[in-house]
Amino acid sequence: MGRQKIRQLTLSAWSVTIFVIILIVILLSWMSYRFLKPFPPKTLIMATGMESGSYSAFGELYQQALARDGIRLYCVRRLVRWRT
Repeated sequence: MGRQKIRQLTLSAWSVTIFVIILIVILLSWMSYRFLKPFPPKTLIMATGMESGSYSAFGELYQQALARDGIRLYCVRRLVRWRT
């Protein structure tokens, strides 16, 4: 009996049903974009090597530039040897 009722729907009933479904999908998409946006990180870690090196100087410049936007940058200056 259920299939007969579906087949008996008119074109206007189908168009209203599809319109409502599309409207719900658009509304849910907008809500997820609006309220579930991922936030960028506020803390970063950067390996800069030795204190007298140029990477350390660039790290300090980045640290000052990012601090203006409220982002904290940690400069890791110790030498770590990786085993392969």
